[in-house]
Amino acid sequence: MSDEELSIKELKQIEYEQLCEDWRHRDSMLWQSLAVAITLTGIVFGVVFSTTNVSWISKLVLFSMASTLNWVLLLKITKDHYYQLGSNDLLSELGGKQLTADKYEYEWRIHKPSELYFNEKIQNNKIPSPHIYEFLMKRSAFKWFFGIQLLLLIITLISVFISLYNILLSFIPCLKLQ
Repeated sequence: MSDEELSIKELKQIEYEQLCEDWRHRDSMLWQSLAVAITLTGIVFGVVFSTTNVSWISKLVLFSMASTLNWVLLLKITKDHYYQLGSNDLLSELGGKQLTADKYEYEWRIHKPSELYFNEKIQNNKIPSPHIYEFLMKRSAFKWFFGIQLLLLIITLISVFISLYNILLSFIPCLKLQ
């Protein structure tokens, strides 16, 4: 084996490890983004509804900030997800069939560990109501993240519109519903 072949092999291994690390980093950021969105939205609603003397203008500002945050985080998780998909494609192109256990000492996973675990537990009747787990396993975590983030955005936007309506009511009394 020549030095040039060895360096190409080493470069492929380094690139593979960096892509894996990038993928893990983006996955971690997806989970953290969801936790941040839920926490900050909860704090905003907690502050608004626990304090009795909050003006509608203050509520509007708080709900607008929460809506903006949820919108930005929705865009962020979408970007991170597509970045992960790109990393998956690059890993497949880099590795493909050439990266075998004897060359790089990697064992390729054929199935997700969670699928193997749940299938084994289902066969041994260790999981009550396995259809619930099967339903959840067939859904993408990104779709759940996106749906929850979209729900938070909708809730905060509705709150913004309610605040705007109440501000308008204070200036234009004829808008009151009877």
